[in-house]
Amino acid sequence: MSIAAFFDLDNTVVRGSSMLPFAWRLVRTGRVSTSEMFRFASMNARFVKTRTESASGRDYVMQRALALAAGQSVTDVLGLCDEIVPDIVRRRLNPVVAAEIRRHQREGHQTWLVTASPSELAERIARELGMTGAMGTQAERVAGVYSGELAGPILHGQHKADAVSALAAVEGLDLARCAAFSDSINDLPLLVLVGRPTVVNANRRLRQIALRNGWQVLGLEGRIAAPRAVAHA
Repeated sequence: MSIAAFFDLDNTVVRGSSMLPFAWRLVRTGRVSTSEMFRFASMNARFVKTRTESASGRDYVMQRALALAAGQSVTDVLGLCDEIVPDIVRRRLNPVVAAEIRRHQREGHQTWLVTASPSELAERIARELGMTGAMGTQAERVAGVYSGELAGPILHGQHKADAVSALAAVEGLDLARCAAFSDSINDLPLLVLVGRPTVVNANRRLRQIALRNGWQVLGLEGRIAAPRAVAHA
């Protein structure tokens, strides 16, 4: 069976929210107000500092993204992603996690982004990094435009783990030999699903869980703790 490594996006592969540069571009086109942008930037700053994503903040961003996308051409949004993603990768890429992506690629493993962020953005970032692919939250498309509704659940928490399980069945992946990387305690369902979980720049609570279970811990300088026998919490 094949092996894959699954990577959370926000605050794992990239610093902060991948949606922040996207939102700034919308400000310049007049589709997002400056006051709303400052609210989003404040939530992003809290996210980076505490390494904890609030459900209310996540839902607010997703609701606003859906509202802004309603009636927009899919082609135009994909074009915007093409414009901003190289800059996101250049300015926000976490070099420690990027090294882990390259390591898995050298070893012949599949590498996947799995994120609550929009699939369009995730897929473009994955392509920029030469990854196998990406799974993100899907916005409904009708006749080439966005309806303003979701086409499925926000890919978060258990939904993210379920998506990885479904992919493993299709790709013939041995989850006991697969790896997952995340900074968020919300991703515990994914971390316990695989045999090689790694936490990245985790807050105190997630770090304690990781060390108790013998999971690998990555900090800004690289590996902090090597994995021991995994006994999932």
